[in-house]
Amino acid sequence: MSETRINEIIVAAIDFGTTFSGYAYSYREEYLRDPLQIYSNRWDGQILPQAPTVLLFNSEKTESYFGFEAEEKYDGLIKRKEHKDWRYFRRFKMDLHREKKLTRKMTIKDAQGRNMPAVEVFAAAIRHLKNHFMEQAKLRVNIQENEVRWVITVPAIWSDDAKEFMVVAAEMAGIKEDKLSLAYEPEAAAIYCKHMRLAKLREPGKDATIQPFPTGLKFLVLDLGGAVLYGFNPSVISTRKSKYSYGISTSAPFVEELHPLSHRVQRDGSNQCEDIFKVFVKKGEEVIPGQTTATHEFNPSPLTRENQTIEVYKSEEDEPPKFVTECQKVGLVCFTVPDSDFDVTTVRVDMKFGGTQMTVSAVVNGPNGSKSVEAFFDWL
Repeated sequence: MSETRINEIIVAAIDFGTTFSGYAYSYREEYLRDPLQIYSNRWDGQILPQAPTVLLFNSEKTESYFGFEAEEKYDGLIKRKEHKDWRYFRRFKMDLHREKKLTRKMTIKDAQGRNMPAVEVFAAAIRHLKNHFMEQAKLRVNIQENEVRWVITVPAIWSDDAKEFMVVAAEMAGIKEDKLSLAYEPEAAAIYCKHMRLAKLREPGKDATIQPFPTGLKFLVLDLGGAVLYGFNPSVISTRKSKYSYGISTSAPFVEELHPLSHRVQRDGSNQCEDIFKVFVKKGEEVIPGQTTATHEFNPSPLTRENQTIEVYKSEEDEPPKFVTECQKVGLVCFTVPDSDFDVTTVRVDMKFGGTQMTVSAVVNGPNGSKSVEAFFDWL
């Protein structure tokens, strides 16, 4: 029996391809019996389990169409010469590949060269795929949306800033963050292949393939199948190599023989070297999801108990630089020190690496004990 870590009765995975998109899903009870029992979607009147990655909006954004429906609608509008006020987007994922960072302000162009917020490409596409899945799933079993765990596959090159972008898009589409997981495409494919090998070892004569998928859609099978499996059990990713070195900005007593004068500042009556890159994870280092943890303990700022932050940086250099001025800032660890009746002396922040997103927790220490406080990453 395979281990499962979720309470939802269904996992549904959404994959946005450059040309085609689709979803796959599995029921918790069937997953426990056979992890490879995964189903694909079907579109009305179509043989293929995926639809073109195409979106169509009217000028007021009160109507939207996706996939085959969008193509047919737009074709009719063109024939009637009524398409001028409609927004037609195709292959929009390619526009995001060209960006180094995904933000809510990023825009993409429609067929007539007009801009539209990318997060709204994605929210509409997610909404259409989500609604289509719910309609199909309810034909088989009576489920509610809060009983579904959603997994969205994303390219590995988005791994540092996809979380906020995709969470916002999913929330706009009606998927709450606590019901959402992100699965990076190479890892999803590796998960599926791992289960295929396990199935063949258990039953040597078995053709371990997902039968509902056409054989010609190999990469869609790997990504979607693996994303479904990841949704049931995130620990199936045993290790992953970090693409970057991650760390924070910190300071230390200034030493003339070690530190450049450009980083010397005077603080609390002594010379300090600021902007030191304190590395938590080095590029290429193997990390275990949910287990590889970096800890930083420091004295909080006495000026304010609210909006305490730690700057987080990354570097793609094989050998991490000494100072954050040579790195890229990726976000902030944010937390608030408790009310004034709690005397805080130090703060310990724990960051966990290696999953599809980093997690953070914080504990404040004082003369009368310790207390956990809410902490989170604010991605830039």
